[in-house]
Amino acid sequence: NVDLVTLALNLYTQGIHPKIDFSDINSVIDIVEKSNKIPVHPRQPYGGQLVVCAFSGSHQDAIKKGFQARKERGDDAESPWQMPYLPLDPQDIGRTYEAIIRVNSQSGKGGVAWIILNTLELDLPRGLQIAFSKIVQKETDHLGRELLPGEIKNIFLETYHLEKNP
Repeated sequence: NVDLVTLALNLYTQGIHPKIDFSDINSVIDIVEKSNKIPVHPRQPYGGQLVVCAFSGSHQDAIKKGFQARKERGDDAESPWQMPYLPLDPQDIGRTYEAIIRVNSQSGKGGVAWIILNTLELDLPRGLQIAFSKIVQKETDHLGRELLPGEIKNIFLETYHLEKNP
């Protein structure tokens, strides 16, 4: 009695290709949910919607540094995948990099800096990361929910008057 998806993708993360294509795992999830009339848990290994998401500041920072190291090494899609907290490339299971780092009241400077780097192509210095993450955390506390990347980008643009005074 074993979950085929978990078994196959555990093998995959260890360098053994199970010869199963999970690039459209969402179709598999839809069929399983409709057939069983039971939703897949958000943290279910590989299939859950939150499986490749990091909310913790230390995890976000490690993932951000992992992507920076890949870029510095010149890694591409064919390079071996080595990333803290992500045992496989989210694109291998039809997920995007945008969904990896999610910002809520538990997030730190690393997650906020990642969003700004990817939405505005600005690599914030440490002091600005700390200052801006406090502004974002205050907003997540005020709203009582996580913020989307576009919302964080807009807060940054407004806070530092980048659109009013380019």
